[in-house]
Amino acid sequence: MKRILCIGDVILDILPAPFPISKQKILEDGETFVNSVIFQRGGCGGNFVCVLKSIYPDAEVNFVSRIANDSNSEFLIEEMKKYGVTQKFVKDSTVKCQITIAISFKDGERHFITHLGGLANFCIEDITDEMFEGVDHLAYRGIWFAEKLLLKAEQFLQKAKSKHIPISMDLGFDPFWNEEKKTEEINHRVKLRKQATLNSLKYIKYLFGNEKEFLNLTDQKHINDAKIGRAHVWTPVTEYD
Repeated sequence: MKRILCIGDVILDILPAPFPISKQKILEDGETFVNSVIFQRGGCGGNFVCVLKSIYPDAEVNFVSRIANDSNSEFLIEEMKKYGVTQKFVKDSTVKCQITIAISFKDGERHFITHLGGLANFCIEDITDEMFEGVDHLAYRGIWFAEKLLLKAEQFLQKAKSKHIPISMDLGFDPFWNEEKKTEEINHRVKLRKQATLNSLKYIKYLFGNEKEFLNLTDQKHINDAKIGRAHVWTPVTEYD
């Protein structure tokens, strides 16, 4: 039986139906009615392991993350149980559940309001040596949403590679890249986060992302100049080796 370990994020998504008014109006004082509001499991890591377990029901899928110790977090736990994912959660009583409110508009544009909850404290101390025993593949997901872990990611990635475990990483888009007017503090954090990600690439066998993500990570304008190491890389439009 294949054993897959995923280290990543899981978030409670709150999804209102698309707002029936313009984006400018939403900033005004008042109230907006929508046809529905859905609560569901979200996050790159949480979604990945549930889909993976659905596709490979005979595989042992282990998921490592940090969540809060409240009723919303229990909802996430129950949602993961439905798929048979083995949860290795660190419960953090100092925070509330991580939540994203996904606002969508009639024109298809979206804006996310996110509270990081337990992910803000997800750290290298949450990753133990025992987690890597007998693992056939390590998937690192939702890297930007657990900054403390990202800045130390080389430590657990190096450990996995030393055990000859193939590693995949989904790059994703750092929300800080969208900041129009970055403060000095944000600029410093962006630099540290980018460098930690670039330092991690030497341990990665499979890197998933799109052209926009690769260009932002490497501060380049053309994809041929975006040097991302020796990982096998896939984008929606082309493949690089």
